[in-house]
Amino acid sequence: MTDNMTVLTKLKNELHALKNTLFYKEEEVKNLKYDIEKKQEQLLEHNIIVVQNCEHEWENDFIDSMIPYRLSQPIRYCTKCELTDCTTFNT
Repeated sequence: MTDNMTVLTKLKNELHALKNTLFYKEEEVKNLKYDIEKKQEQLLEHNIIVVQNCEHEWENDFIDSMIPYRLSQPIRYCTKCELTDCTTFNT
């Protein structure tokens, strides 16, 4: 009977330790997601600044569109900052 109690106690302790580990890992994931969100906001801000301060050099070109498939779609873009006629910033 004592051996069963010892095993049960060890299992309870291991379960408690695993629950603690899971909690801290979940918190770590939340913090990393927050960090990623902040970095994405900073990147967007920097991209906007680059585009606003660029002395654009426009290039006309053609690309093939895959969905839906179309050959030789005309595009216009800046060779310096890669701004296109279709560029949008989701702010």
